[in-house]
Amino acid sequence: LGERAKFELEALEAHNKYRQLHNAPLLTYSKELSNDCKVWADVLAPGGVIEQSPTNNGENIWAKMDITEENQLSEHFTQLVWQETKEMGIAYSVSNKGAFVVAQYSPHGNVTKPNSFEANVLPKLPGSRHCPKKKDPKLKKAERSPCN
Repeated sequence: LGERAKFELEALEAHNKYRQLHNAPLLTYSKELSNDCKVWADVLAPGGVIEQSPTNNGENIWAKMDITEENQLSEHFTQLVWQETKEMGIAYSVSNKGAFVVAQYSPHGNVTKPNSFEANVLPKLPGSRHCPKKKDPKLKKAERSPCN
């Protein structure tokens, strides 16, 4: 696999691990969405500003403005676990202003209709936990979070 394909596959797997924690159906990969994400990431990177694209899909944007520091920004966790969302695409772009990752989801989530949040963002399954910020290399594979 090439670098971009490997990134897309790893991102899909990570998304689906979080979705499993919230009892959401697994997402499928969309090349069309990934291509749209790449176009938008390439727009954002030179300017160094997070801005939502004009897409009708759901969207998450992650940015690290200074790739030598720990600070980073992201938005919209609920879109990631939205029950009605079926597919995703993702891409990144890097410039001297930072690294930008754009993910898009179809159908879009975070819908504001009455009861849509409760129906689409389920609580974590009992006994599950979200990933730690950093992997603990001292832990044996069986002891690690489901996200490692």
